Amino acid sequence: MATLFLIRHAVTAQTGRVLYGQVYEAMRQQTDAFAIKPVEPQAAQAEERKLAGPFQPKSAWAGKGDHARSVLTVTERTGDTFQARWVTAKGGEKVVTGKIDGDKISWLAKDARSVTGGPAVHDFYGTITGGQDGDKIDFVWRGGKGKSGTFSLYRTKAK
Repeated sequence: MATLFLIRHAVTAQTGRVLYGQVYEAMRQQTDAFAIKPVEPQAAQAEERKLAGPFQPKSAWAGKGDHARSVLTVTERTGDTFQARWVTAKGGEKVVTGKIDGDKISWLAKDARSVTGGPAVHDFYGTITGGQDGDKIDFVWRGGKGKSGTFSLYRTKAK
């Protein structure tokens, strides 16, 4: 009804600015009346996608077999950055700061602070997957002198 009034009134409006203001006000009233929410910016939607998935604060990831003592516990996550407590298979403990992008996770030795055990000497690169056995991260580690290896961690309940 208000829109029809504005169209009739537009014929007699003296400036486009007056008409624009009237149309804008009518649209605002309709938005309020129908409880229409504004569309979120693409950046906010991209940020939500980054935070989606199983790699969340308080999630814990444990190894099996030779890596049964390995545990990665996520303590913080902000966008594409995370901080975690990393207990190695040999019992050393590190606080690591890393990056996550979709299903890819990584941290470098230079971004790990040793709590117990020796200094961090390996860079870690992982891929998060989900399946019928639950979520897991397949890691490749790389160290000095060309050393490297692989292992997997499986999502478990945080302690």
